[in-house]
Amino acid sequence: MINSGSRHSTVNHSRHHYVYFNAHFDLDDMEMREQLGSSPYRTITREEAASSKLPRYIGVIESLLQRGLLHDQIIETSEVKEIGFSLTNRIYLQTHVLLIIAEMLSFPPKSKSDNAIPNAISNYMTDIAHAIEERLVKSLNTDISIADISSEFHLSRYQCSKIFSQVYGLSPRQYLSRLKLNRAKEMLVT
Repeated sequence: MINSGSRHSTVNHSRHHYVYFNAHFDLDDMEMREQLGSSPYRTITREEAASSKLPRYIGVIESLLQRGLLHDQIIETSEVKEIGFSLTNRIYLQTHVLLIIAEMLSFPPKSKSDNAIPNAISNYMTDIAHAIEERLVKSLNTDISIADISSEFHLSRYQCSKIFSQVYGLSPRQYLSRLKLNRAKEMLVT
């Protein structure tokens, strides 16, 4: 599991093609988001994974993917093949992704070296980004600017946006737009 803002890549050293499952997710639950954002990076060994519930959950996802390849809509681009899941399959998929996240968070950290990754986001940056997020949420119904928020934290507007973007993967303005859109959706439903 890779925290938001951590640069990463996938490399295939084999001459054969490979298939992998990649789940990007956004959580509205602030407590879960904070826990995930502050969890240290760690590698889970094959032995540790085998003695957990991960193989069962991953098996369900693999089965959903295979079923999706057979029955759901396939979206193909030049080198990538994506599955357009039915609503029911998307719900099952999201459920099992959350179960995998919960299981991964249950593993205790091993050592300090497990937490060291290049370009890692520091605790300071995470704390600042969470504080900015909290301020954005509180001022959702007001006309606050990013410049106002950055001055509250004694940061330049550039620093404020850069730190927030590194942690959350989008700018404070984009995040605020998403919050407003989600609020509007809730209001339309209720």
